[in-house]
Formats: sequence, structure tokens, C-alpha cells
Amino acid sequence: MFQPEGLVNGLLGTNLNLLADPTGAQFLVIFVNIWLGVPFMMMSLSGALQALPRDMYEAAQLDGVGSWDAFRHLTLPNLKTTLVPLSLLGFIWTFNMFNVIYLLTDGGPDLYFGEPGRTDILITYVYDVAFREGAYGVAAAWSVVIFFMLLAFSWTYMKRTNAMEAAA
Repeated sequence: MFQPEGLVNGLLGTNLNLLADPTGAQFLVIFVNIWLGVPFMMMSLSGALQALPRDMYEAAQLDGVGSWDAFRHLTLPNLKTTLVPLSLLGFIWTFNMFNVIYLLTDGGPDLYFGEPGRTDILITYVYDVAFREGAYGVAAAWSVVIFFMLLAFSWTYMKRTNAMEAAA
């Protein structure tokens, strides 16, 4: 799709090889990751928005509250129970977005043996260490490190979010 003779270049009438260019490859990986994540996030937020009580907005309108203030003081606080887990899931899924990078660029361009490529993330580098270099023990150790990094981030994120809720 993104190759020089692929669909995107055919529609644009160009012959760019964005996957061979480090900046282009990074842009495409980010674009595809966003493309894959937005539908789930929007469906979840849409469901959460539909679950908000309408009478709250009617009362705010009768009190003369503007739309921006209603959004800031009514909608956002009521969406927090949905936004917190969604943003945490989005971070973890993006952190572990192995399939997009592996299928689009295989960690490249400029992937040299033993060195991370321009679009490698930790999880694709661990894959390379395990299955290209055969260092299964090192890859297993990195996997445990990644797990604890995500666990620490999740714990800190949830603690700070709960502290903000308690203060509000």
C-alpha cells in the first residue's frame, strides 16, 4: 500500500518510497497506529457520552451556563471514569504496537544487525534480539523489564488519577 508502486502513491500520482526514508517511515507508523486506535477510542467515548444524563445539561442551560463551561465542568468530569482507562489502554497498546511496526517496516529503515532500526520500539527490538540474534535469555529479561515499566507507569497513573479525584 505504501510502496512506490502502491495504492497511496497511485492515488497521489507520485513515486515516493516513504518506507525507505526514516522520517517517512516514522510518519507512516504513527499514522497507521492512530488509524487503528481511533475507532475504539471514539466508540468508547461515544458510548460514554450517550450515557451522560441529559437533565444535567438542561439544568445547566436554565442556569445560563455556556457551552464551554458545560463541557469543562459537566462533561469532562463525568467522562473521567471512561477517559482514565482509555488513555491508559492507549498508552499500553501504543507501547506494544508490535504488529504495525513489524508489518510496515520490520523496524527499519537502516536496520543493522544488533542495532535498533529507525522505527523500532522496545518490543520489536526484543523480537530481533530473540529471533534474529538467538539471545532468548536477554529477550526474556527485556520482556520482564518492559512488563515492570508498564506496571510502574500504570500504577503511578492510577495513583495520580485517584489523588486528583479525591482532591476534586
